[in-house]
Amino acid sequence: MSNEIKKMNYVVLVEAVHSNPNGDPDNDNAPRMDPDTEYGIISNQCLNRKIRNQVLLRMPGVEGYDIYIQTDRTLNDKSAEAYNELALDSKAAEKGSKLENVAAAQKFMLKKYFDIRAFGAVLSTGNFDAGRVTGAVQTSFARSVHPITIQEISLTRQAFTSNDRFEKNASNEMGRKQIVPYGLYVFYVSISAVQAAKNGFTAEDLKVYETALINMFENDESSCRNGMSVRGIFRFTHEHELGNAPFWKLKELIHIDSKVDYPRQFNDFDICVDEAAIPVGITMDKLV
Repeated sequence: MSNEIKKMNYVVLVEAVHSNPNGDPDNDNAPRMDPDTEYGIISNQCLNRKIRNQVLLRMPGVEGYDIYIQTDRTLNDKSAEAYNELALDSKAAEKGSKLENVAAAQKFMLKKYFDIRAFGAVLSTGNFDAGRVTGAVQTSFARSVHPITIQEISLTRQAFTSNDRFEKNASNEMGRKQIVPYGLYVFYVSISAVQAAKNGFTAEDLKVYETALINMFENDESSCRNGMSVRGIFRFTHEHELGNAPFWKLKELIHIDSKVDYPRQFNDFDICVDEAAIPVGITMDKLV
């Protein structure tokens, strides 16, 4: 198979300082944490959302770089747009014609939406079926390299939300937020050369993705997420389109050891790569 994208794996280090990296709606929006180990967690959907937001910021109005998963329109309307643009019949009954329409609509949406090419999507939720797409880019959950502490902070607010509260209170109202004082997280990304060829995920798409990955927390600040940053990206590129070594072997080349009991800054860790053990046919680059 001829493809401009090679198989790639990434190891990404993310730092959280006095921030809530990913609130858990099932736990009063507290930072996600493994209850058994107390290691912090960031969901892969949260991480992919950062990439989508960066592409929206950096490629506004550029053909082929629209974002499918956002709040502008319903997903079914976007599928309907493909059928309308291509003059397809969503209720075609002739044998084989519906499958042809599904394939044509899917091709249209792959060309239009960056995040479908990258992350995949279920495009069969309404009457305008465009099938399902497996993304060329697959992202893991992020996990902290050490147990985290969740700190609940009480706040006072010198303003009132309603007239009733204003009349009953003489001074102010109380609020609270939950943060992680410090956490260093690691997540992994795999790019499939085979799936990239199927989806039309190009070298330009890869460039846009890597720029978004490097800057994923820029212009994303909020009161509870003002200390998030990418502190390291290790990229492994395989010569063979199916890979020259399993990803777990590459993960084990990167050693992250805390020098203190309670890390509170990036320099509290020793981070080293066993470059001599990189398998034949794989090259490593440090993007950050």
